[in-house]
Amino acid sequence: MTLFTLGLLIPASLVFPIWGNYKKKKEKIISDDKASASNKAEEAFSNIRTVKAFATEQEECASYQTTNKKVY
Repeated sequence: MTLFTLGLLIPASLVFPIWGNYKKKKEKIISDDKASASNKAEEAFSNIRTVKAFATEQEECASYQTTNKKVY
């Protein structure tokens, strides 16, 4: 029973910190990409008159869609 427990604890104590660091880095990247997508949408909404004046709604939508696909 002790050997079984040690057989599980030792590899787990080596793998979980590495997995935690990997997951933290990935979550940071996803969070940054979400912030970028949100920023792009906020910029388009705040300048909606300018966007409509130059008829670039489709370009703004495509840009936001590209950013969302990157997050996904």
